[in-house]
Amino acid sequence: MRLKSACSNPRNTGAMIVANVNIQFPPIMTLDQAAAYLCISPDTMYKYANAGTFPGFKLGNRWRFRKDAIDKRVLEMQEKGK
Repeated sequence: MRLKSACSNPRNTGAMIVANVNIQFPPIMTLDQAAAYLCISPDTMYKYANAGTFPGFKLGNRWRFRKDAIDKRVLEMQEKGK
């Protein structure tokens, strides 16, 4: 099951747009959860995971992502972009 994102969707691709939603994400997320957290597609998240752009690990053959590691990486990317 694909998660609906609470992100804005300017291209109108059918994703759900929700305002003022407090979505709780677990400390360890699946690929679909991490993609929804970052407001990107699961396919893009998979590519980023394989490239090492976002830190993750495989549990069996499934990707898992630590929320705190994603937060840290986003902050690093923001600092690098300044």
